[in-house]
Amino acid sequence: MKIPTGAVALRIPIFQAAHAELRDAIEPPWPRWMRDLYELDQAQDEDIDIDAEQTTLPAALGALSEHLHHRLQLIAFVAGGLLREGWELHLDGDALVATRVANPQHALEMLDADGLAGTLCAVAELDSTGWPRLYPGLASSA
Repeated sequence: MKIPTGAVALRIPIFQAAHAELRDAIEPPWPRWMRDLYELDQAQDEDIDIDAEQTTLPAALGALSEHLHHRLQLIAFVAGGLLREGWELHLDGDALVATRVANPQHALEMLDADGLAGTLCAVAELDSTGWPRLYPGLASSA
């Protein structure tokens, strides 16, 4: 996606490839919330053994469903906030891209002041400091 000169963009991946999403739900290490969910499932399914880091495909699909539901809720919240604050939203493949005319430092300050930076840290691509990665627009060469 071309970013206009003087603008910045941030990228919010919506989904990974289906096999990658499911692999992350099947193969440990699991996030704490997923491990807790599998522990609940273990009481009803003898094929699940948390200590042996073993789950079943149905349990993994259930966990993935919860993960995607939560992620999409966060993305919807952020997208609404970005629109209210003057960002433009576009789909680019499997990602939502938000653009706005601003320099990167000012854009980060605005995101923080608007209460969006923290949630963006959970769903957007991050830079080496752990903040949402901003891509600057480049001047075209003549």
